[in-house]
Order: sequence, then structure tokens, then C-alpha cells
Amino acid sequence: MNLNLGNTVKLSELQAGEMGIIDELVVHNFTTRLLAMGIIPGKKIKLLRRQPWQGSLYIDVDNHYIGLRLQEAELILIKK
Repeated sequence: MNLNLGNTVKLSELQAGEMGIIDELVVHNFTTRLLAMGIIPGKKIKLLRRQPWQGSLYIDVDNHYIGLRLQEAELILIKK
């Protein structure tokens, strides 16, 4: 997938090693939990690793390593 600088994509669409800036969070039941974990618009985020078969994603936000379910990662919009 070729994404140009400035595009907004879901965190779940990134490949391991890609990074960007959190642009917004889609309002859902998980939104409060994501904010409490420090996943806040304007912060840098890096996808460290993806588990196979639609499994968990491991991210780095301000040197905090967090594991997310795919459903949660789809709520996070990233500006590349």
C-alpha cells in the first residue's frame, strides 16, 4: 500500500515500523479507555508489531508500549 504524506488512515492499516501523528479518535465505547492510556490526538505513534490473523497490534506512544485489539486500532485515525 502506497500512502502519501498527509493522508489520514486507520492505525489498523499501518504496517509494522510505520509511524504518524494521532489525528482523531472515532467516538465509541473504547474512546475513554484509549484516552486514559495516553492515546491522545497530536501525539506521535508508531506501530511496532502486528500479530497474525487479525490479532493484536503493539504500539509506542511517548515511549509507552501498548497492546491493542484490532477493533480498538480501527478507532484511531493517523496522519502520515
